[in-house]
Amino acid sequence: MLNSLVYDTDFVARYGGEEFAIVLPRAEPAGALRKAEAIRAAIEAEIFSVGFEELRVTVSIGISHFPRDASTPEEMVARADSAMYSAKASGRNRVVDSDALRRMN
Repeated sequence: MLNSLVYDTDFVARYGGEEFAIVLPRAEPAGALRKAEAIRAAIEAEIFSVGFEELRVTVSIGISHFPRDASTPEEMVARADSAMYSAKASGRNRVVDSDALRRMN
């Protein structure tokens, strides 16, 4: 499903148990935020069939942008991870940009 929500130039990968990473190499920060919100809304609207039951899920998304938020891949992942945990802590089913976290501190 995630691949259908991004451009051919973007990269979707499973990062861990329930975590996915999406790299948007040509996106500006505002565009990445719009794309993340569109992904969040699409997943929230989707009905998944599991056996005889229908299931709805939500996602918490953290964003980091190179080079604005990080100078290394590891730092970029850490910033996105912090933003994701902030999204979870603030009620789930939301998108948090790591730049917003930096401005709050």
